[in-house]
Amino acid sequence: GAGEVVTDSTAEVTLSLGSGGIVFPEGPLTVAAVNGVAAFPDVVLKKAGGGYHFTANAPGFEPVASTVFKVAPGAVTALGYDRFLETATAGVAQDLEVTLEDAFSNPVTTYTGTVKLTSTDAAATLPSHEFTAADAGRFKFQGITFRTAGFQFLTVEDSAGDFSFEQPVDVAAAAPSQLVFTQQPASPVSVRASLGDVKVAVRDAFGNPVPVTGLAVKLALVGGTFAQGIPTHTTEEGVATFTGLSIDDEGTYQLQASADGLQDATSANLTLSDTQAPAAAADFSATAVSSASIRLDWKAPGDDGILGTAARYELRYATSVITDATFDSATPVTGVGAPQTASTAEAFTVTGLTAATTYHFALKAFDGADNASALASASAATTNPCDGYVCTPPASQCAEDGTSLEVYSSVCVVQDGAPTCVDGGMELQACPGADAVCYAGACTTAPHPGAGELVISEVMHSPSVGTTEYLELTNTTSHLLRSEERRVG
Repeated sequence: GAGEVVTDSTAEVTLSLGSGGIVFPEGPLTVAAVNGVAAFPDVVLKKAGGGYHFTANAPGFEPVASTVFKVAPGAVTALGYDRFLETATAGVAQDLEVTLEDAFSNPVTTYTGTVKLTSTDAAATLPSHEFTAADAGRFKFQGITFRTAGFQFLTVEDSAGDFSFEQPVDVAAAAPSQLVFTQQPASPVSVRASLGDVKVAVRDAFGNPVPVTGLAVKLALVGGTFAQGIPTHTTEEGVATFTGLSIDDEGTYQLQASADGLQDATSANLTLSDTQAPAAAADFSATAVSSASIRLDWKAPGDDGILGTAARYELRYATSVITDATFDSATPVTGVGAPQTASTAEAFTVTGLTAATTYHFALKAFDGADNASALASASAATTNPCDGYVCTPPASQCAEDGTSLEVYSSVCVVQDGAPTCVDGGMELQACPGADAVCYAGACTTAPHPGAGELVISEVMHSPSVGTTEYLELTNTTSHLLRSEERRVG
């Protein structure tokens, strides 16, 4: 039984756990008494439980036993799991049994706080639980569902912040479920311009990339068609890439991707605008057809540069060079047909023109957005009906002076489109030479008469008042003789 302390005793006292359990340091502990008292300061009991007691022994003394006591678990410092949750599949619910443990792996049966599960996956469904004594530190969390593929962290923590434990989880994507556009053209895009790379990716129901290879993806245009038709490409690591696509017409469209067994993907609105003007008409030339018409030839431009088909032409002409500044004031030509496909040979004949006149022509092409091409210019002169047409002038006549010749001309003019000869005037030409005279409408020579070559053959008798007296002379030779007028005062 209990007695007085033997203050001068230095006996070695051995302490042991008399009813099982685990003590630290391991096994019995022995210390020497000081002033009759043996102190065991570093005794740690590791196993929680009840019905424990200590036994103390020392040489020369009766063994002594402590009262019976129980050991409670310590604070929560670790978790125990029924399995390691290292991997998961997006959208697949899992269960995880968690045991709250102290530093010696004893279940903390006395814990009655709230434990919640959180994750770096913001889309995950994670439960929480308020522990009761009936749980005895252990609970199975059900319905743990990740939705974001990749490495995530699962955290088990006390709502009051007393403890927190984190573990990594590799979340795999679910089965392929849908298509999404990961790269698409931004509006506006010019007609016939390349849309750039269009990328369509395979996703699961939660939007996670699914790296499937060889899946056929078809791309269509809602509201129209690509210039290349409806292309199909297979996926590489979950992505189908479409290149070199273009659209020929203005408008608002949507891209639509489809694959067997998967939900279609529809892009945002794509606006096609026409900002590129047609090219100038190539090989524009003018050729005279008649005195009133000129034929124009050219090769059709495109709607955009040399691509597509333009919407309309505007043809004008003038008798001076046409520039951009003077185009609108030139005479418009009606009746020009609609443009043909780019590079098609076209022709038009302009009529109602004036003969022998040089005309300048200018042609513009317009697209559906009224973008105008640069001017195509050419010029030509209408034909002259008088070219090669011979006009015979009136016969020349001798002038009154007898030594000059009146020479007449005739010129060709166009009247009502036909060549017509009109008098061109008279030129008085002096007959050349000292003995020159004009006779019978031609210049010739006549010497002065010799003796007996010119005789008076008749004399006017008894002239009346106011008349001129005259003589009649006769040439006795066979050649012309020159006579000169002599006036007698």
